[in-house]
Amino acid sequence: MKKNFLTIFGFFLLAGLASSAEAQTTVSSRTHDSSPFSAISGADSTLKSGPILINNINTRAIRDFTSSYKNPTEVRWIVLPDGFQVHCYDDSFQIRIRYDNKGKRICMIRDYRENKLPHDVRHIIRSQYYDYNIFTVSEISIRGRTIYIVKIEDATTWKVLCIEDGEMTCTEEYDKG
Repeated sequence: MKKNFLTIFGFFLLAGLASSAEAQTTVSSRTHDSSPFSAISGADSTLKSGPILINNINTRAIRDFTSSYKNPTEVRWIVLPDGFQVHCYDDSFQIRIRYDNKGKRICMIRDYRENKLPHDVRHIIRSQYYDYNIFTVSEISIRGRTIYIVKIEDATTWKVLCIEDGEMTCTEEYDKG
């Protein structure tokens, strides 16, 4: 389970670093090396980006996205060698969805603040870290599983928590100062 978590957590970290230099409605085509995350992170200097036709995006992926989000803003599609990725904002959520070449949803990451966190997950955190401030939440949905990566802080430390199936683990801890 820790290997799966580390893989998902690595995906989350790299996806969180996605470049936002493109225009709001730009559809991009990217070519990159064999690393599966280089197109997400934008960290690979060999990436080439430019406008492409919306027709190059799988119709099933577009239908899934538009049926899930009625009023998204700052929508950006990226064509990857192994599928598609869409970035957008919807009701205080930053959303990234990855699709395969056939338009099937692979995973989704939603970033938001504590006020949008489900009550049961917040209760799990608050029962152990009462005096900590929850400053960001990433909800990762993949293969029917939902994992919450929650960053918290107090006066002296920062922590990264992982909550899955009602179980919480502290994956990272840093001292301030």
